[in-house]
Amino acid sequence: MKTLAYTSQTGHVFITPLEAKKKNVGTVYSIHPAGERHEMHVKRSAEKYYFAYTPQSRNSPGITAPESLTHALCKMAIASLANKGIETKLEYYVYKNDIREEHEAAIKFSHGENERSFVVNDSKFTVDVYCQFESINPDYEYLSLSSKWNGHVAFEIFVTHGLSSNDIKVSSLAGIGIPIIQIKIGAASKLNLNENRDLTDSNTVKTVIENHIRKLENIFKKKISGRLLRDVMSEAYNHEIQMIQALKEKDEHIVELKHKEDAIKQKLHELQVSNSEQRNLCTSLREQNSDLQQLLRNQSLKDSTETEIEKLSNNSLLNKFLGRFLK
Repeated sequence: MKTLAYTSQTGHVFITPLEAKKKNVGTVYSIHPAGERHEMHVKRSAEKYYFAYTPQSRNSPGITAPESLTHALCKMAIASLANKGIETKLEYYVYKNDIREEHEAAIKFSHGENERSFVVNDSKFTVDVYCQFESINPDYEYLSLSSKWNGHVAFEIFVTHGLSSNDIKVSSLAGIGIPIIQIKIGAASKLNLNENRDLTDSNTVKTVIENHIRKLENIFKKKISGRLLRDVMSEAYNHEIQMIQALKEKDEHIVELKHKEDAIKQKLHELQVSNSEQRNLCTSLREQNSDLQQLLRNQSLKDSTETEIEKLSNNSLLNKFLGRFLK
């Protein structure tokens, strides 16, 4: 039993069966993407009003199931907040070489659109929400998320069917610089609205929906979490990364040269120390040689003196001997 519809084929204004009855609205539209909605009308069962597909509609109901109310309300909440220029935090993860990387960034939205279409290589792709944003107080402006993604981001709401990173929609939009963050909503998620439980009374449907939208907005004001299906990089950001890499390589080369310079200085110091030691050794050897030569000279003088004394002594003995005979 359908308890909510759009008031037009392409707009995003909701209406309940009771409101449609009171306002005498004859035709409403199913919760399908814009341009694919089926005409519906109000019907009554006992005391409850509900919507039913109009048989005369040129669109055949049942070809595709309408998106869930959770899906539709999440899209509306994000786009509405984006158009209010709210600040929030993006928390996302992405797989690179099978390694999960966690990221977060503070952003400020400037624009939001539901079901924005893009044409890439003659193929049309529609995203649940397209937003424009700028980074808040980045450490380095040229390396901010808004610089990396050129201030563009798309959101896909994943309730029953999700996209893979290799999906043609993901790769095509990445090719024109638009990343997609997929928000998964399980049955236990705070983002989920249990339609079978909470939308059984047509008299309270509008209140329940308004309360849930406020809940969604409060959640998304704090943070928007999801999986980045494929990362993108703007030309300016890529240029900055290359410049930083080049500077890093130069810095590393400078550090390497500094290490070499330090090694040469250390070697030079060692050689200077060794040379000083050699000079000291030479000085010591020269001093020892001088002492030795002096010692030798002294020894030679001693020997010469002793020889002279011996000669004199011998001459004295000879004279004494001769003197005996001369007498």
